[in-house]
Order: sequence, then structure tokens, then C-alpha cells
Amino acid sequence: MNQLTEQQFQEEKFIPGQDHWLNFVGFIRTLNEVPSYTPRQISQQFILVTNGGSSRAYIYDTIGQAWKYTTLT
Repeated sequence: MNQLTEQQFQEEKFIPGQDHWLNFVGFIRTLNEVPSYTPRQISQQFILVTNGGSSRAYIYDTIGQAWKYTTLT
């Protein structure tokens, strides 16, 4: 599985101003570090993080403006 760093993820190209299926290529991105940025698109609000033997699913809470996570098994 190809993992991206947060910087690489931010540099990915999207179709601007559209909720288009091409904006969801890969559906859920997988990173190797905890997200710390503020997402600008819906597709950036759902992240899987794998680091060593642990995996977490992160979802950005737009009301609380913070990342929430759950541990995956």
C-alpha cells in the first residue's frame, strides 16, 4: 500500500470547486503520520494512519475543528 506523508497529501491535485468522484480517487487516503492540517475538501476529512503495527481512522470534526480518531484492529 502506498502511504503518503502529510505534505505529499496536501500537494495532491483535485478538481477545484466540484464534488466530483475524481476528488475521491483512492477513496480514503493512507498516511504514515497523524494529520495536523485543516482540511479544505470533504475528501481530505477522512484519513487512515498506519504507523508500525497500529492503525487508526481519523475524521475531521468541522464543528469542533479538531481531528477525532478510533483505533482499528
